[in-house]
Amino acid sequence: MKDKDLFVRTQYLSMYVRVLPVSLFFGIIAWVVYGWWAFCLAMIVGLLFPLPAMYATGRIADLFLFCYSGGSGQSTLKDELAGDVEKIRILRRERHFEEAFELAEVLLTKDPKHAEVLFLKAQLLYEPFAQYSSASACLNKILAMDPPPRDELVQWATTLREEIQERIRERASFNG
Repeated sequence: MKDKDLFVRTQYLSMYVRVLPVSLFFGIIAWVVYGWWAFCLAMIVGLLFPLPAMYATGRIADLFLFCYSGGSGQSTLKDELAGDVEKIRILRRERHFEEAFELAEVLLTKDPKHAEVLFLKAQLLYEPFAQYSSASACLNKILAMDPPPRDELVQWATTLREEIQERIRERASFNG
């Protein structure tokens, strides 16, 4: 959401930057012809003019989004969960493993085939909790998906599964 707000602010600022030279031009002409008050009025109108233009631009963008999304105008479940997926990453990075794991479990109840959440859950099971078989099961779900998730995620899952299998072999040789 923060990035979206930053984008909107940038668009508003760029709209004002585009309108300012034009309103300044008309303001100078109004000042020469009608006086100081006309200049002030032209500048105020120049500051207010972008508001309806930005509103119209936003409405047009909404129309394009509506058409692009197949007319539904609604985001997909994956889009809705994107913020929570990022929250899991942040919690994991900040070493709040239990909170991250609980959030991953909640997200997987909403979408059991969400590949990124499965991968993050596998990382959590592998790293802090050392539950190798459960982590491997999550990775096997990712690798068995049809259609497969994006290539980098498949590569990461394959690499992590190999690491887990190596740890299992080390543990077996240590115990045996």
